Amino acid sequence: LASVVATLATAPFTIFHFNRLPLYSLVANLLAIPIAELWVMPWGMIALLLMPFGLAGWATAPMGWGIEGILAVAKWTASLPGAVMVLPEMPIAALIAIVILATILNLAVSYGAAKAMPWQGVESQREVAV
Repeated sequence: LASVVATLATAPFTIFHFNRLPLYSLVANLLAIPIAELWVMPWGMIALLLMPFGLAGWATAPMGWGIEGILAVAKWTASLPGAVMVLPEMPIAALIAIVILATILNLAVSYGAAKAMPWQGVESQREVAV
């Protein structure tokens, strides 16, 4: 779910800056994130722990293998047919409108969730003021 939300949240900025929408970014993230979380990051932490002893190289080599795996996923998804949709330039007003609407939607959903779960100690400002 986090990958879907992150992909949707960053899509307007990607389109605005690059005039492209990567269509397989969700697939790439679903394949690459487990490699990063389960292989690259643990080896990075081990490298940090070994660094004071001058032994970080023992951990950075396997970490590099994971990074190569992530790059292989990126190259593979980029090579798929129709991997990128080229779009016309997005006006800044459109990006601002999308950000404002997304913020309003997020606040509305958050407020509705808070009202639906009062047992979790989340109170609205209106209830506190009364």
